[in-house]
Amino acid sequence: MKIINSKQKLVILPGSLDARGVGTTTVQHGLLRVQSKVEGSHTESIGKGTSSNPYIVGVSSHLARELYLIKGVKYRLVMSGGVLKFGPLTGMLVRNDTFTRKHGRARIHERLGGAFVTLSRDSFRPKNGLVKGRVYIAQQKKWIQATVPLPEVLFIRCSVGGRKRRKILSTYKTLGGLVFNSNIYNKRTVERRVSNIKSVSNQIIKSKMIKSKSDVLAFLDQHNEAVIKPKNGRKGNGIFFVKKVKDGYRVYDYRAPGQSAKFFFTKSEFMSYLSRVRADRGRYMAQRWIKFMKKDGRPFDMRVFVQKEDQKNWKCTGIMTRVAGKGKKITNRSRGGRFVTADKLFNMYPPKKKRELMKKVSTFAEQFGYALDRAFPTQHFADVGLDIGMDKNENLHFMEVNFVAQYQTVRRHNRKMFNNLCWKPLIHASDYQGFPLQK
Repeated sequence: MKIINSKQKLVILPGSLDARGVGTTTVQHGLLRVQSKVEGSHTESIGKGTSSNPYIVGVSSHLARELYLIKGVKYRLVMSGGVLKFGPLTGMLVRNDTFTRKHGRARIHERLGGAFVTLSRDSFRPKNGLVKGRVYIAQQKKWIQATVPLPEVLFIRCSVGGRKRRKILSTYKTLGGLVFNSNIYNKRTVERRVSNIKSVSNQIIKSKMIKSKSDVLAFLDQHNEAVIKPKNGRKGNGIFFVKKVKDGYRVYDYRAPGQSAKFFFTKSEFMSYLSRVRADRGRYMAQRWIKFMKKDGRPFDMRVFVQKEDQKNWKCTGIMTRVAGKGKKITNRSRGGRFVTADKLFNMYPPKKKRELMKKVSTFAEQFGYALDRAFPTQHFADVGLDIGMDKNENLHFMEVNFVAQYQTVRRHNRKMFNNLCWKPLIHASDYQGFPLQK
C-alpha cells in the first residue's frame, strides 16, 4: 500500500488489476465500508501479487485514515459485487491476550496477509463501528496498539456475560459480520439436539434430568450404576458416582474442587446425602456409568479437536488423551489427571490396531462436527473440543462439547499439533472473508 497525499477518497490499482477493479465505488476494511473512487494506473505494474513481491496499490491519505488501514500490513484484495475489500481482518475477544501474543497464534498471517487483532473483553466497547486492540504486523513480526474497524470475523475466546454477548451478536448481525462459536450450550441442550441425528445418536451417553430423590433411585434400579453431574458443570466439579450394592449404596464424591471422598451409605443415609447435595432441585442429571478403557489400570478418555478447513468441511486436527490419577474415577487435570497425546498412548497396541483406533475416533469426531451444524443451523462453529470415551469393547461414547476449546496443554506435548490447532481457525476465518489460503 502506497499512501498518496490527497484529500480525495481514491484507490489506484496497478494495470494488471484495473480491468477488474475500475468502477468499484465501495471500499471495505473489516466491517467498515466507504464510498470511494477507484482508478487504474497508467504506468506499468509494480510487483507480482505474491507475498514476497506484492503489487503496489495507491491509496489516498484521506481514504486510508477513514478506513483505518494499517501502515506496514500487506493486505490482500478481493473485488466482488462492486466492492473492493482490503483484508482479511480477523479479531479475537480474550480476557488476557498475553498467551495469544506470546505463543505465535498470529504468525499464520505471514501467509494469510491482512491483520489479526486481539480485543480485551473488559475494554471492548465498539464506538461508530471501531474498536481498540493489539494488531499483529506480520511482516515486522510485532504487535502494535491501534484503532481498527470491527473485524469481519470475531472469535470469542473468553467467558462473556449474556447481555454483552447479545449486544455483540446484535451488532454483528446488523453490520453483516460473523461471530464464530457465538453461543455456549450446556450438556443437556447439546444432547437433546444431537440425539436426533442418526450418524451420531448411538454414541451419545443419554442423560435423565433429576427432579427428585426418587428419580435417582429409579435410575439406579434400572442401571445399577450412575454418574450424577451438574447440567452446567465444568472441570469435573460437582460430579459424584453411585453404585447400588446388595446392602446399600457406594458413593465416590468429586463435588468439591480438587477433592474426592468415598462413602458407603444405607438407603436412609443415601437419601439424606441426596438432600444435602440438593439432588432434588433440578440442577443435576444422571447418566449410565460407562467403564472406559484403561492405561496401567487408570481409566482414560479423549479430548478430540475438530475444526473447519473451509466453510463446510470438518477435519480432526488433534487427539489428546486424559488419564485419571491413581485411584480416581475422573480424568480432569484438576483431579490429578494427566494429558498424553493419543499417538503416544495408543502405542500400547500394534501399529495396525493403533491406526484403526485413531481413525475410528477421528471419523466419529468429524461426523459430530457435521451433526452440530445440523442441530444448530443458525450458528457457525469454527472449532470445538469433544470429550469422547472408549469402553473395553472399543465402542465410542460422546460426553461433552467444549465450545471455547483451549490448547495451552497441547503446546507442552506436541508443538506441531498446537500450531495447527491455533492456525486452522484463522485460515477458516480468512477463507470466510473471501481470502482463501493459497497452496
